[in-house]
Amino acid sequence: MIEFYISEEYNVKSDIMLLELLDPNYCLFIKKQDKNIINYYFDSIKIENKEVKTKAISILKPNIPDVVKNLFLKKYNELIFIEEGIFNIIDKTGKFNLISEILQKLNCSVNYKFKLEDISNNKCLKNIQFTIDCKIKSKFLRNTIEKIMKDDIISKYKLKSKHIKKWLNNKYNLLHR
Repeated sequence: MIEFYISEEYNVKSDIMLLELLDPNYCLFIKKQDKNIINYYFDSIKIENKEVKTKAISILKPNIPDVVKNLFLKKYNELIFIEEGIFNIIDKTGKFNLISEILQKLNCSVNYKFKLEDISNNKCLKNIQFTIDCKIKSKFLRNTIEKIMKDDIISKYKLKSKHIKKWLNNKYNLLHR
């Protein structure tokens, strides 16, 4: 099992950031920004008391090392990920599970949680904790797959963070603040 953290800083307050993460137009924007995303959308958004339950679907072009592809994924032209989670509006936190056929085939789970915190008048920090847990018996294979997944998540989140900042800049004209 691997746990790791990513921190991202944004030029908006945490309340605004939370709302932007729930905007269906944001999904369309991200899809247009990244050629590896075939589709990305919210399948459902349900508001219950202080929580927002979401189910997002990502359909991606595989960007997987050949060794993993040849062992497990020969037939895949696209990868479908379901991201189910709960946003707590009051605490500005979220907890999510990634579900996909590829994760099931690899006998792995990927979860993450985050917290948004205001760090100044117009800035917030998003602290994300990821957990990758593969149940493969071979320690070498398990560690290799977990490392590949960690590296992939880090690179995707750096790109996603760049896209989020571009989205916010376009929407709120942040470059002129």
